[in-house]
Amino acid sequence: MRRITPRTAASNTKVLIIVLVCVGVVGLLGCLACGGFGFWAFKTATKEIEASQTAADAFFDKLKANQVQQAYDSASADFKSQQTLAQFTAFVTANPILTQHTSRNMDMNGFNLSAVNNVKTATLPYTLSGPTGNKNCTIILTDSGTGWQVKSLTIP
Repeated sequence: MRRITPRTAASNTKVLIIVLVCVGVVGLLGCLACGGFGFWAFKTATKEIEASQTAADAFFDKLKANQVQQAYDSASADFKSQQTLAQFTAFVTANPILTQHTSRNMDMNGFNLSAVNNVKTATLPYTLSGPTGNKNCTIILTDSGTGWQVKSLTIP
């Protein structure tokens, strides 16, 4: 018959240290993976925010220069299907802040970026300021792979 001798305390300590080191390494790798994913997501979102804001600013610049036809032409097909050039021109005329604003600020707190079926959508709330005061508006842009285009522009 074989005699079993219990492990010594030093042997148990070694096993415990090995287990703790393995758990620590796995935990550290998990943290690094999460941090890397978070950094990648932040960089991607930042690029999309900048690209959508650039497209919105180009649209507002055309309106500010009273280039209503060019602004309309640069909008998405969905935008154009919702209103004709004449309707858009009437909307711009009814809201002179669109052509007379001297500054505009985007409210990052209300910014929203989403993607459904490979179509990205950005909602950008702006405050337009001019000689007649301030006016809030919301511009929604979409990008289905061909660049950001205005989908809608609303002024409450």
